[in-house]
Amino acid sequence: MKHSVLTTAMTFGLLSAVSPFGEATVRQYAAPIGHSDWVLTQSSPLVCQLEHGIPSYGTAVFTDKAGSGNSLHMTLEMLRRPQVSGHARLMSVPPSYKPGMEASLMANVQVYDGFNTMLGEQLSWQILTELEQGNNPTLFYKDGYSRLGDIEVALNSANFRRSLNEFVDCVGGLLPYGYDDVAISVLNYKLNSDELELESLKRLRKIVDYLRHDDAVVRVEIDAFSDSYGGRWLNFELSKKRAAAVKDFMVTQGVNDELLVTAGYGERRHVASNKSPIGRHKNRRVVVRLTRDNSLEPSPMAQKALTPKIAKAMASQASSTASASTGNAAPQ
Repeated sequence: MKHSVLTTAMTFGLLSAVSPFGEATVRQYAAPIGHSDWVLTQSSPLVCQLEHGIPSYGTAVFTDKAGSGNSLHMTLEMLRRPQVSGHARLMSVPPSYKPGMEASLMANVQVYDGFNTMLGEQLSWQILTELEQGNNPTLFYKDGYSRLGDIEVALNSANFRRSLNEFVDCVGGLLPYGYDDVAISVLNYKLNSDELELESLKRLRKIVDYLRHDDAVVRVEIDAFSDSYGGRWLNFELSKKRAAAVKDFMVTQGVNDELLVTAGYGERRHVASNKSPIGRHKNRRVVVRLTRDNSLEPSPMAQKALTPKIAKAMASQASSTASASTGNAAPQ
């Protein structure tokens, strides 16, 4: 998808003084106002993703995921990644309908040879804020492809606000725990019982809640163990009963029975000494392990719900490509 740089420059009103490299050496990329699309490509309690296509350059992708270890980040997915590492300037550039306002430096960032550029949480939110205010965050850097290989890539704030509202709503609905938080769970039982302790029951409910939303989980292993208090055969039977109880609970909560695999090991595979109450407590456990196939995300239901919006954006970009000039060199 190619658009003339002259059109892009006129769309944004980017002055040559803004560029740290000089007008003659800059290749500019941005979506024209009439074809600036912001699309929420993933929206679920597990992941939120907002994308902005930049013709002839690539895509700006804002992503946030469920879980305590995840945070918002922005990735510039480039059709041609830099061939050299170096510093880049991220500027907030006012559009042409804000005369008298000057561009301001947001941050100095690093670009790496052969890699897409990724920005962290704080700077990603700052970029979203600048877009919300109608400004166009613009990155200036050297890509190393030629003497005239300096790049100026801008995010167009046109048509942004509605998609931002949808994205923020999605982020607010993310689960506080993700796959890494529930992939392996150890549940403990009361003495001589198949009844879980309160904290373990809460943990099991969290696992079930996660499974309701993640269609990419393809297997759930439920392995139960006992302490050595009582007879060996009785403990073996008790461990099988405990595994079955966990499975039954998950099925009653709507988890697909075909995902669940149970096993009881009795007194085998102790993790602590059985000579103390604390050790026996640790051995009375069920280990729940989730296996995920990442090729199955996002969920088919979420993809189906988003298809009309994605199709509209793709059609808009296709129309833009057909009507735009194919030149991409800076005017001399």
